[in-house]
Amino acid sequence: MKRTKEIFVENLRHLRESSGHTQATFAEKVGFSVRGYQKYEQGQSEATPDIVDLFSGALECHAKDLLMDPNELNTRSDLIASIVQDLGALDESELRAVRSLMDTALAARTARGAKLS
Repeated sequence: MKRTKEIFVENLRHLRESSGHTQATFAEKVGFSVRGYQKYEQGQSEATPDIVDLFSGALECHAKDLLMDPNELNTRSDLIASIVQDLGALDESELRAVRSLMDTALAARTARGAKLS
């Protein structure tokens, strides 16, 4: 099992890269020197709750996205909880788009004769 520090380091790098930031642009965004930021991404500096909050805010994600092993979101209830939490960050038009996708998926499921639970 991976340690929390290893998970944080991997998730931080992945989320930073996914957001289109280099280490330099992300360091600037959070008010760090490049070297100061690199210490977090290399696991040389401890990620305090304030740092996790700062980085998750700058990455526009939840703290859990930095701290949890993505492979641990493997149960149906974990997945549903994660989706519900993410929905809270959407604006009204984005929620309508999600609703439309859900309606389409549920209609297709019903047409296949699958039961809704």
